[in-house]
Amino acid sequence: VVVTGSAPGGGAMRGFWGKVQYDIPVWGSCVMTTDALKRGDYLNAGGHLMTAAMELFTLGASSGIIGSTRTATAATRSVVSGVAAKNEVQYSDDLVKAARSLYPKQAGKTQLHHITPKYLGGATNGPLVPLDGAYHQQITNSFRQLWPYGKGPITDPVMRRQIIDQVYKQFPLPSGFTY
Repeated sequence: VVVTGSAPGGGAMRGFWGKVQYDIPVWGSCVMTTDALKRGDYLNAGGHLMTAAMELFTLGASSGIIGSTRTATAATRSVVSGVAAKNEVQYSDDLVKAARSLYPKQAGKTQLHHITPKYLGGATNGPLVPLDGAYHQQITNSFRQLWPYGKGPITDPVMRRQIIDQVYKQFPLPSGFTY
């Protein structure tokens, strides 16, 4: 079995170490962050870095949250790299719980989210979806990583769709809401 990435001694990782290291709290997420940066995949690098920070602060006590965050970033990594994920990420309580641990001041507050963000060129009266405030913040930050505020709306509809697809594949909307 060959697992891509960097082993402590350099080169491709093989065997037991290659299979196990991703499951080591903090270390595994840091390795995945480095691997994503080497590929130029900044969205997933940010997700893995947030997971590492969450693992560091919880010291592994929130393994269910950590696991769901890893599942989300792993599924996104598969989709982004062009490999169809068999089990795409689904909106779930675990995703909301993970967001609440990152943004506790927003947790439990319902906020309306423009499915196509206004700053990307979405209509002011466009479709809205009610979201937990923490999950809304996580989605908003993901959009900001891909297209920072201040750049103006995206005039190319293909580019706008690619950004929207990338965000909602990582942080899907609740059932009944489509983009």
